[in-house]
Amino acid sequence: MTDVDDPSRRRVLVVTDSVAPRVDGIASSTGSMIRGLVEQKCAVAVIAPGRRRRTSGTDALGVVRWDVRSVQTPVDGYPLSLASAGWIARRIREFRPDVVSIQTIGPLGVAALRAAERTRTPVALSWHTDFEAYVEKYPLGWLFALPAALSVDDGHGRPSRREILSAVARREPHAFRKILTRGAAAADLLIVPSAKTAQYTDLLNVESPVFILPTGVEASEVGGETLPDDVRASVDGLPRGSRIVYVGRMSREKGIDFLMDAFGHVLTRRGDATLILVGPCKDRATGLRLDAARARFGSRLVVTGGVNRRALLDLYRRVDVFATASLTETQGIAAWEASLAGLPVVARDGALRDESPEVFEEMEAGFQEPRGFGDGILRALGREEPRPAGPRDHVGLPAAERARLFLEAVDLRSAADATAPWICPEGVWRPADRPVDPDTV
Repeated sequence: MTDVDDPSRRRVLVVTDSVAPRVDGIASSTGSMIRGLVEQKCAVAVIAPGRRRRTSGTDALGVVRWDVRSVQTPVDGYPLSLASAGWIARRIREFRPDVVSIQTIGPLGVAALRAAERTRTPVALSWHTDFEAYVEKYPLGWLFALPAALSVDDGHGRPSRREILSAVARREPHAFRKILTRGAAAADLLIVPSAKTAQYTDLLNVESPVFILPTGVEASEVGGETLPDDVRASVDGLPRGSRIVYVGRMSREKGIDFLMDAFGHVLTRRGDATLILVGPCKDRATGLRLDAARARFGSRLVVTGGVNRRALLDLYRRVDVFATASLTETQGIAAWEASLAGLPVVARDGALRDESPEVFEEMEAGFQEPRGFGDGILRALGREEPRPAGPRDHVGLPAAERARLFLEAVDLRSAADATAPWICPEGVWRPADRPVDPDTV
């Protein structure tokens, strides 16, 4: 009998529409959760997009992996996975999980919801992303509406298929909320990474318990390797106190245009400043904007493309300020990564700062305008002493602790009143009606 077959171990099937090597918050947080579950001695299986036909195998962590065939969509290259609910139901019966952890409400996640319902397996659904903002910015965002509209069964007061398709066809601003409402109603437990996302569920009248479980970043995830020679050469040699970096996908919802306008203001005060953009760009419209920005700023703008995540600490130790103008973040993983290196973080989104104020620079009046945001970057650049990195080896929850709380949430959900609210008292993520041990706070 293998370790995976050991009946004494908790068994978790993770289903995700995004997985490494794709670069996004879902892939990062899902990878962290998988590693944490393994550290908690769980038997773990993963169903995720792959480029090959459906294949299976076991990775170095002992995780069973089923790759499903997928194609890239025009929505920032996001994968559209081709797996039926019947195929996933067979994998559930084969693996016999105690719970199915669905990381996204995309096409693969929707199929997994149906499969779990068929096999009567408990489901914990995670929302990591502001899908509504994504769909509004991409003309073909409706591709992600179709699987939900056509697959999830009606009932329980959820919007009908006709309602969803009609709303998407008319490009209603909140059409995607109808899809999320259907998915949440089909899950036993809804897990969100922040209070910002939990508040969003109020707009949907979600009846499932909502458990706020933050993600985290450990130094081991972003360290251990050095930058490629070409990237290092583009960063080294720039004047100290002039190097601004953004790390993440170059896509429409990330506020790249706003960041460029803010950088234009920075250059009027600091002519030696350089903006370094690190990350992949798979969106044609954003690529055209980057070309225009290169022509505008010349050598003061450096675009490197993506780098290995484990080389990010090396990057952050070579620059002076991290800046992000995105308003669609629900986790702020890249900002947390930068803070591990002691880098000042200037963020446009006040909700992110409220979640972890120790990571972000103070916001001033006018931050929601490019000029004010640029002034915030200038203040960070002008600081005489950098923010000390300190002895921290992580920001947020370590992977093993996050996995432990996830398993605890699943256990509590099975015993709790379905209408009980789930909140975050004193930084420990537990249901409101559960007593908190003061020694753990």
